[in-house]
Formats: sequence, C-alpha cells, structure tokens
Amino acid sequence: KIFNLKGKSDQYLASMGVYVFNPKALTEVLAGEERDFGKEVIPKAISKYRVMGYVFNGYWRDIGTIRAFYEASLEMTRPNPPYRFAEPGSGVFTRARFLPPSKILSSEFSNVLIAEGCSLDGVHAEDSVIGLRSVIRKGSVFRKSVLLGNDYFEADRPRRRVPLGIGKNCHIENCIIDKNVCIGDNVSITNSKHVKEKDGKFYYIREGLVIIPKGVMIPSGTKI
Repeated sequence: KIFNLKGKSDQYLASMGVYVFNPKALTEVLAGEERDFGKEVIPKAISKYRVMGYVFNGYWRDIGTIRAFYEASLEMTRPNPPYRFAEPGSGVFTRARFLPPSKILSSEFSNVLIAEGCSLDGVHAEDSVIGLRSVIRKGSVFRKSVLLGNDYFEADRPRRRVPLGIGKNCHIENCIIDKNVCIGDNVSITNSKHVKEKDGKFYYIREGLVIIPKGVMIPSGTKI
C-alpha cells in the first residue's frame, strides 16, 4: 500500500517488502488468518505493537507486475537514467562471479546494458538489457527487450539440438526472456498481432509483452 506524505507531492510511504521483527511478535502476528504483509499483517501489528517505518529517499520502483518490471529495466538504458550504478554511494550488492569480459564482434548498440561473460556477434540491439553469459548470434535484432542471460556456458552442458542463447537472423522485440533459453535460427518474437493476453506452447503474453520462460527451447523458424 502506498501513501502520499502530507505536503510532499513527490514523496511516498510504501511497503517495500523489507521487514524486521522481534521473533515473539512475528510468531504472534502470523498466528492469524492474514497472508499479505503489506495489506494485512502490518496493519494488524500496528494496532497491537510498536511499529516504526524507515523513510527511504533513494531510487525505488514498485515492480509488482510484469509490465512494471519491464519498464523499470528499460528505463535504466536511457542516457539519463533515474539511478546511476557508477556514482559514489550507488552500491550494487551481488555475488561475485569472476566471469570473462563480454566479447562483441561487428555489432551495433544503442542504449543497451550488457553484463559480463556475453558473446555477441553481428548483433543490432536497441533499448535493451542483456544479462550475464548471454549469447546472441549473427544477424539478430534485439529491441526493447530484457534478456536475463544464463546460469552456465554452452561448453558446460551437453550439446543440444538448439544451442544455448539466441540463434542467427532472429528478430526479438518487446520481450522478456528468462534464463537458460535456447532459441534457434530465424525466430521472430514480435507479437505483431498485438495480443494482450495468451498462453502459448513456448511462451506467455502478459500486458502485450511476450514472456519466454526459463529453460525453454524454441525451434528454428518459429514466429510468435
């Protein structure tokens, strides 16, 4: 639940999903029928316990929907994003992976974030996020999309009919691709019919965005 702070149009109080409880109090508030922390558990606790909130003035986005996650990801690719990773105090806390640098051959990029360990050959990418260990092959176009990358390199797994990553001459637009996805050559994922909601064989469409689930294998020539 989000509340506007009185007299401050640009500041809000919101449940950000980070809570610290006394163990005894937590056991007691969870003993009832309430299930949602922000809507049920916290309001119940306020009526019985001493509850305090921390006013956070930094960058924050509510990514409770697929569309919100997509838009928050792509806004980081802008020339002047709302949050800058490289500024002092803008810490990114993650697990160190010690991956090799990304290898980029004969490619064109415009407003793209690229993680480490990628292999990008002859790619045209715009307004997108490309995650760690991602592979995109020659002639592919990647626009306004989020590619979460892979948990491993192709050499670390048995060879498959469709190799890890995105194949040659693919066209992918307005899409979120989860980890460890294998997409063959000449695949088009553009939702050209502007479908809003659909469950397909290799995909889901939510709010007009095409979602490719984790570990899916999409044969060459597929059109979505």
